[in-house]
Amino acid sequence: MKLQSKKTVFIFVFFLLFSMLTFAQNRIENLKQHVYTLSADSMLGRGAGSRESRIAAQYIAKQFEELGLKKYNNDSFYQLFGKWKNDGGYKNIIGIIEGNDSLLKDEFILIGAHYDHIGFKIKNNDTIVYNGADDNASGIATLIEVARSLSERKEELKRSVIFVAFDAEEIGLVGSIDIVKQKIFPLHKIKMMISADMVGWYKANKAVEYAGVGSFVDGEKIVKNPQLIPEGLTIKTENFEKNILVATDTKPFAEVKIPTLAVTTGLKSPYHKPEDDAHLIDYEGMDLIANHLENLLIEFSIMESIDATGKVANKHKSTKSVYEFGIISGVGSNYHYYTDGALDGKSSLAYTIGISNQINMGYFAIRPEILFENLTAQHPKGEIVTQHLTIPFNLVLQNKDALAGMEFFIGPYYSTIFKGKQGKAPIDFSIYNKELWGVNWGFSIRTGNIVMGFTKRTQITNFDKAPNADNAFVRNRTSYFSVGWVF
Repeated sequence: MKLQSKKTVFIFVFFLLFSMLTFAQNRIENLKQHVYTLSADSMLGRGAGSRESRIAAQYIAKQFEELGLKKYNNDSFYQLFGKWKNDGGYKNIIGIIEGNDSLLKDEFILIGAHYDHIGFKIKNNDTIVYNGADDNASGIATLIEVARSLSERKEELKRSVIFVAFDAEEIGLVGSIDIVKQKIFPLHKIKMMISADMVGWYKANKAVEYAGVGSFVDGEKIVKNPQLIPEGLTIKTENFEKNILVATDTKPFAEVKIPTLAVTTGLKSPYHKPEDDAHLIDYEGMDLIANHLENLLIEFSIMESIDATGKVANKHKSTKSVYEFGIISGVGSNYHYYTDGALDGKSSLAYTIGISNQINMGYFAIRPEILFENLTAQHPKGEIVTQHLTIPFNLVLQNKDALAGMEFFIGPYYSTIFKGKQGKAPIDFSIYNKELWGVNWGFSIRTGNIVMGFTKRTQITNFDKAPNADNAFVRNRTSYFSVGWVF
């Protein structure tokens, strides 16, 4: 009897391991099929709105249907949008697995990936195709296989799970923006949004990255829960998405304060290059990532509550914060302007570094700064080098967008010289004024956290206490090209 029991256990464990191995192998083969199909040369890069994009959409919708996903509007997986709406040029593909809890089933976990890419170009009568295997056939393949796994484990789900293949991401996140703008689902019912974007280079990146764990309570703890992570998978987390030059479909959801996770293996692949082909993809790594996403989605589905922190990445802020702090540096030139006479002094080096504070009030802001300045100026009695503490106080005209835009500013400044020399001798403050006033003006261009601009300072009080032989006073004229970082 005891021997028979051990034999039964052995057989059970053997078949369990065999089944798990077979399932993993089948999923890897499925992942390959999806990526090779979507990134084939014949798909001509799946440009948004193209004939090939529509073929890709049909392929994805067929997969959703075979998996038994519910059509989002009862008769179609397609959500049409955009300027070609009438003939179906742009379309998101949306399928749903409903939860089983009588209350939580009306709340949603949304996972998505975009299926469009950047198309092709003709060069020297040759067609060059940007196949987009990693960007983002890998994300779509993962989305389909996660849907397959959850359709087999749907009894475990309490909240409903929405699967979205986004269109027109490459031309400005248009598909995801439309879902949020049109409120295809009640936004307050979407408790989490996950985007799988470029997940095919796991070995090269040595990890899969989850950015956004700071957008919900206990985010890092949940994502890194060892019980959810398959053996062999390394996970890195970031509180928020940092790369201001790259955006994914999380953005419109994060802007309305829905917690988001951007899942990626980074930019190791030939990003937006013709070499982004299916044979370079790490399918074993994708299988591990799909396994983790499957477990994570079930965890999100059964959690008692998913609480947003209310915090988002700077790149996801729809408007600027009321208060902003930054650092700024600049390099440029300074010269002596003479109040009388035909000639001014020659330009010399100037540089500055300091901190910037800004209080935003919509299209207007006030910006006090505290700066160290080093000014050089040519003078008949010897070169003058002075170090200043300068405090500009500017009125700013701006756009309200937190991610990018122009800023114009003008205002007074106060400057005090705390050290200087003329030639090799210390500067003589019996001849020169230590405290100076002027007008500060300029413009800047902001992209994410980076600010670049031009600043002109025009001194309106005299640098010297007495006029020269031509009855002229000296005043500094300073110009900077600057770069700064806003926290």
